[in-house]
Amino acid sequence: MATTIDAPDRIGKDNTLTAKLAGLDPLDAARRLGDGRVPCARSSLLLGMGTAGAVAGVGLVARRGMLRSANWGVGAFVFVSLVSWHTCRSARRQEAKRMKVIVEDFQKKRGERAAAAGEGR
Repeated sequence: MATTIDAPDRIGKDNTLTAKLAGLDPLDAARRLGDGRVPCARSSLLLGMGTAGAVAGVGLVARRGMLRSANWGVGAFVFVSLVSWHTCRSARRQEAKRMKVIVEDFQKKRGERAAAAGEGR
């Protein structure tokens, strides 16, 4: 599928940033995250939220102050979520490469067996 900018059927449509931002639907984005259509998002967000709560809680128990603890919690959420999402996506890409090699090897062996069976007749 071609991108919005270079798609020939969309020439003449408004491709400005404001037009794209106006077309965003936060509820649709939340639905896509919730029903698993965005790989790795759920697990990385949950891990980030748990880490944020733990970091903010430790800051509060250590009497660092509410605002300072909340800031550290938000920072931990962003950092852990991004690292977790990147790690998960990288693992998925590596798994897809391995599966592609396995499928290609299987098809090659299947072709060799079919050719050998054809020669044997």
